[in-house]
Amino acid sequence: MIYAHTGWVRLFVKDVFPDVPLVGYFEYYYRTQGADLGFDPEFPVDLDVVLRCKVKNAVNLLSMEACDFGVTPLRWQAANYPTWFQGKLQVIHEGIDTDALQPKRFDTLNLPGFSGIDLSNTPVITFVNRNFEPTRGFHIMMRSLAHLQALVPQAHVIMVGGDKLSYGLAHESGKTYREMLTAELGASVNWTRVHFVGDLPYEQFIGMLQLATVHVYLSIPFVLSWSLLEAMAVGKAIVASNSMPVPEVLEHEKTALLTPFLEPQALAQNIARLVSNPSLRASLGQAARQHAVDEFDLRRVTLPKHLAMLAAIEKNKLAGALAKIGNF
Repeated sequence: MIYAHTGWVRLFVKDVFPDVPLVGYFEYYYRTQGADLGFDPEFPVDLDVVLRCKVKNAVNLLSMEACDFGVTPLRWQAANYPTWFQGKLQVIHEGIDTDALQPKRFDTLNLPGFSGIDLSNTPVITFVNRNFEPTRGFHIMMRSLAHLQALVPQAHVIMVGGDKLSYGLAHESGKTYREMLTAELGASVNWTRVHFVGDLPYEQFIGMLQLATVHVYLSIPFVLSWSLLEAMAVGKAIVASNSMPVPEVLEHEKTALLTPFLEPQALAQNIARLVSNPSLRASLGQAARQHAVDEFDLRRVTLPKHLAMLAAIEKNKLAGALAKIGNF
């Protein structure tokens, strides 16, 4: 049996091994409407963007034809694939290690710029992008800062990420989004309490999440970030955008506070609400942790599902395997 991420072009495997079941990991199918494209009116969609989107799906479509079965992490991702392919898809997340990711509380942070800063009685707001860009709501977070500092002036905001591009297009000016937004906001923000710490080693990254008072997660409709599940696993109170697929993972007022993606002021108000309400933070953090353990734990939940799927395919080969294992 062969199990492969389709984004890395496993198109000719069946030509070499025609009788071996091929299971493809399908991460995202681009849609010209109703998903990431056009979601944020600040970044309008023109014909060039639409055509790029269709070309991005070329490997996806060839992989669908090549694979016998498919796996995708969430129901929303599965629903974005063409209906003719959905019958081949299983919804199984890759999982996170909730044994290693435990709730802890630290009062110090071993990061550049934090030497000697006592954070024991100071709200710490964390925000993570692989790279700072609009796909993951960096512009919204930045525009919330002045509102947040008016409500919680003593807070420190820690921004983790780089200045390259992971998704989407570069700004037409040639400047990074951090440069553009820092200039846009200017003196309206107290930058001494906003810390851009770059990319972090994993241990430091998790320590930062564990220290946080509130963690913020924003994204246009797109693939869910592992960092959100990691923040859940360490028991953080989370403010997250209500854009898909976040509501598939978090429920408003039960495991997080969900906020409109396009409203920086509402984001700041929700963060301030959690900062001022320790009991709500505790209840949301505990519920988020439990949900992560119940639904996304690697060893006890997601890996057994993957192995059970592969065992069913092996047992039944190709004939009738889909009927045996079902679909999303």
